[in-house]
Amino acid sequence: AAIEEVDEFDQQYSAVTVLRLLRLMEREEEIRKGEKKTNNEAFEHILGMISKLMDHNEDRELEHPDIWKFEKEFIINFIHQRCKLGERFSEKQIRRATGILQTNATSLELPTDGFGRG
Repeated sequence: AAIEEVDEFDQQYSAVTVLRLLRLMEREEEIRKGEKKTNNEAFEHILGMISKLMDHNEDRELEHPDIWKFEKEFIINFIHQRCKLGERFSEKQIRRATGILQTNATSLELPTDGFGRG
């Protein structure tokens, strides 16, 4: 897909990290079931960690209905309709991935003057 204006919001980017996490979750499950093997020591080290992360989806749905709606419109619908991955990833799986990211990711916001600038 072509991106016209890089400084403006483009819904395609909303799903990229979620898709990467979904694939990682999928791969973790395949390895757990013995369907696939890994030769990557780093991956073996984190194997099983994703399933232990909290998503707080029940709370997120009630407390942030605007974000819940955004995720449906710009992430779930994009993955299901645009990427045609509705049979591969259910809405529940996508919500789990977005919840993991929202709950466990950090955003470091620093004052503009003198912090983090080189």
